Amino acid sequence: RFFKDKVKKISFFSGCGLNYLPFLELSAEQEIDLIISGDLTHKTALYLASKKIGFIDITHYFSEIPGVKGLVEKLSPFAEVEFIDAGAPFYESGHS
Repeated sequence: RFFKDKVKKISFFSGCGLNYLPFLELSAEQEIDLIISGDLTHKTALYLASKKIGFIDITHYFSEIPGVKGLVEKLSPFAEVEFIDAGAPFYESGHS
């Protein structure tokens, strides 16, 4: 779903971004036009509609890290893109 004629800022979150409220709130604060992620819920769709933020649900599986790295490579000739690896928040240092 798109709410604006022109998309200037896109936000991407691997996995469950469309079901993770802190990411959605940060995207709204940063005036993101479109979010691409996975795990869309009805509640999220209503929240994004109220903020006029467009969204594309590419599923949890297809939005994981290996796919994201490939997407960044393919988009880089056309747009300013950056892959930011936030690490593994659920693991202690030294564990995998």
